[in-house]
Amino acid sequence: METGCQRGKIQDDSMLYEHRKHDGSLPIIGVNTFRKPDAEGGTPQHVELARAPESEKESQLARVRAYREAHLVEAQEALGRRCSWTRPGCAPSRR
Repeated sequence: METGCQRGKIQDDSMLYEHRKHDGSLPIIGVNTFRKPDAEGGTPQHVELARAPESEKESQLARVRAYREAHLVEAQEALGRRCSWTRPGCAPSRR
């Protein structure tokens, strides 16, 4: 178990992290990240979206279909084993 001193250190570090995150001194990369409005560079006004061409989308869908067809038997066997595990009193078989 943690002692009071350890708990205090964890809380202090957590507060420092949150403070730095919110004042912008700790850069956080990700979605929905806070940015200081007056920071240098600011928030971009326009973000260009990159979209795949239709041919690339169709190619990916064809690869997914081929993969599913090639592994159909394995998938059905695995689902059968999974379903047997979820029944009360059944345990997974060891191979």
